[in-house]
Amino acid sequence: MKKTLLLIGVLALLFACTNSKKVIYNEDESQIFFGCKGGFTNSSMEYVINGDRNIFKIKNDSTIFITEISKKTFNEIEKMIDNSDFKNLKINKAGNMTYHITVKNNEFTNTIKWSEHEDKSINDLYNKLLTTLKTSK
Repeated sequence: MKKTLLLIGVLALLFACTNSKKVIYNEDESQIFFGCKGGFTNSSMEYVINGDRNIFKIKNDSTIFITEISKKTFNEIEKMIDNSDFKNLKINKAGNMTYHITVKNNEFTNTIKWSEHEDKSINDLYNKLLTTLKTSK
């Protein structure tokens, strides 16, 4: 009986120590990471939308569920990514406040970073991603 309780305790501790980011970092589904970093306080803000349309805030070594977006909104974002030819974009312009978008899917993985006014399609995509934080399905 004591061995069984000890084994259950050890297993519970083992699972509790698992990195919560593994929940959202699934290589088999598309993911869109976005956020910004910098400014006077060097603050950081990062979010991810996974293939299940769930949005998580990434803070330190934890993830916090924010909301789930509708299929329509998710499809609009994917269309904006396709229309901007995101997989071929090469933008790496860090500044005082640096914004970033990373798209990971079966076809490609690409990250862009910019600091000030970038191409309109990129700004529109980033703003669309930000609006997902305020809406739900």
